Order: sequence, then structure tokens, then C-alpha cells
Amino acid sequence: LRGVLADRLLAAADQLGAATAGDPTTTANLHDRLGRALVNLGFPDRAVPLHEQARAATAAALGPDDPATLDAQNGLAEAYVVARRPADAAALLEET
Repeated sequence: LRGVLADRLLAAADQLGAATAGDPTTTANLHDRLGRALVNLGFPDRAVPLHEQARAATAAALGPDDPATLDAQNGLAEAYVVARRPADAAALLEET
């Protein structure tokens, strides 16, 4: 069941561009939420790309020091830790 849910979350993520009418901050927010759901389902490796997209889009739209960007960055760092990529998480957190 978890695998089916993960597949459906990723399919939803693929459709976000059209559903959000190209609003980058809305798309980034939804990528972040879907990524967090994937981490909670036990699929951090599948969540990392969504978190990377969320962080990049939020930083581009709002700037690197905006609270929404920092929240997206934190979500990415958490996904890295759960995916057993602590060096990536540490490097990301050192940027702030």
C-alpha cells in the first residue's frame, strides 16, 4: 500500500505545473509537501528530487533568505538525513 501511495504522490507531482498555472511558489510548496509525505511513507530517496525542486524554485522566486526558502531547505536536509546522506545535509545546512 505504501508503494502505491508513493507512486500516486509522484504522479501528482508530475502534474503540478499545469494544476498550479505555473505559479512557482505554489508548485514549490506542493513539491515540499509531497516530498515530506514520501519521507513519512519511508521513501526518502524518492522524496529528495521533489525537495530539491522545491528549494530551487522557492529560492529563485523569493530569495535565499526568505523563510519559505529556509523551510524548503530544511525539508531537503531532513530528506537527505533520512536517505542516509548526512554529508549532503550538513553541506546544505552550512549554507545558511
